[in-house]
Amino acid sequence: MISGTIAADAPVAASVTMDAITPHRLIATLRVWHRLQGNPATKPVLPLTQQQRRRLILMLRALDGWQEHATYRELAEVLLDPGVRHQSRRDWLTSSTRAQIIRIVRDAIGRMQGGYLDLLLGY
Repeated sequence: MISGTIAADAPVAASVTMDAITPHRLIATLRVWHRLQGNPATKPVLPLTQQQRRRLILMLRALDGWQEHATYRELAEVLLDPGVRHQSRRDWLTSSTRAQIIRIVRDAIGRMQGGYLDLLLGY
């Protein structure tokens, strides 16, 4: 709890409870320190959810295949649905699986081209 006015050069102490959410408390404390230094508060970086981790792994695998010149259909077959192998060309071109693998590869390329930094900023 911060009360009153604090001189810019005055030392400030923080008491952090050590429990199951200590990492979150430390991140919050660091944000307060940034504000006291006159910097904008940093956005909290929270751990990735299981779904986010699975998607990032899928993106890395898709990017590896794409860089090895695998087709979207080959990528979809290996990563999403082996049944796409049996789809007609017409069905494949309108398939939601095709749209999904294209999005995954597009997002992976974006991460490769600097978007990975967003992970460090919590986006």
